[in-house]
Amino acid sequence: MSKNTKTPKALQGLFQGAASKAREAVEEVRQQIAETRHEREALATAPLTKAEAAERIQAWLDAEAKRARLDLMAGEFAAPGRGPGHPFRVPVRAGEQRSADLGPIIAALFPDQVREALLAALPDDAGAIAMTDRPGRLAELDARVRDLERQEETLIEEAEAAGVEITRRSDANPDAILAVEYPDAAEA
Repeated sequence: MSKNTKTPKALQGLFQGAASKAREAVEEVRQQIAETRHEREALATAPLTKAEAAERIQAWLDAEAKRARLDLMAGEFAAPGRGPGHPFRVPVRAGEQRSADLGPIIAALFPDQVREALLAALPDDAGAIAMTDRPGRLAELDARVRDLERQEETLIEEAEAAGVEITRRSDANPDAILAVEYPDAAEA
């Protein structure tokens, strides 16, 4: 037997080594997909900056104060006849609701105090990401996931062509699979 001739055991080891490398390559890409998805989720759910939160607080206070309708309550004091009655009484219908929403009255009467209390309770900006910075970065991460999924599918198909079966993820993107199988259709 010549030195260039491999024994069946040697060939089997060679094939097993190649199959193992193919599976490792797919797992490496899958890990990158998972990490990129995690980064995307962290970005999408990151807290707003204090400035943005303050804008939301002010918008909420303004909306709540409008709901208070102090103009109608004040009108009761100017109405002839019965007098003001109970302008701050919030009617609660029996069987429907057991609590009254005093937010509008509080927001209308004490906006500065409510604003300051809410602003003081905000966490610091650590980890905060401005909403204006998110769309571009989210799009970049989405594109990276798509590219990684195409890489994964290419590796799986190359492994299959070499006789190595690698199971696709249950959440594999059908677009990525089809883009590799039918690249002309994906470009259209």
